[in-house]
Amino acid sequence: MGLSGAQGQQGEDTAPCRASRAMVELVVEMWRLDQLVERTLPRMDRSDADRFKSQYGWFQRVAQEALQELGLDVVDLTGKPYDVGMAATPFNLEDFPYALHGNLVVSQMVDPIVMERGTVRKPGTMMLDVDPEAASDYIGEDPWDITLE
Repeated sequence: MGLSGAQGQQGEDTAPCRASRAMVELVVEMWRLDQLVERTLPRMDRSDADRFKSQYGWFQRVAQEALQELGLDVVDLTGKPYDVGMAATPFNLEDFPYALHGNLVVSQMVDPIVMERGTVRKPGTMMLDVDPEAASDYIGEDPWDITLE
């Protein structure tokens, strides 16, 4: 009975657990909406864009206050140097078979990291690229060329 009781506790699908998971998913979708708005605003007519920006700014403030009250935070690593210990999975790490990890940067977040009071609630997913500044050090060099003396 001890084993089945332990499994029941871990596998419980209580209303608070469902609500918590739903809130995390809502946070991810809010982040996606924000990304869409950022890409769409420059394409809008200026007067429409100004009005929309004002209305959307209000939504962002209210949403941010609610997230703070819940202790939730969204982490976007775009532009940051890649680190193996990041709480996000790179989709395209295999595209860089010989790249030193210090030469990679997060080029795009596909899904953000959702944190709750300093704890990862939902890991993110990301795309990587070679850091242009670090790559300039290796231009013209063959990483597989080993000269023995």
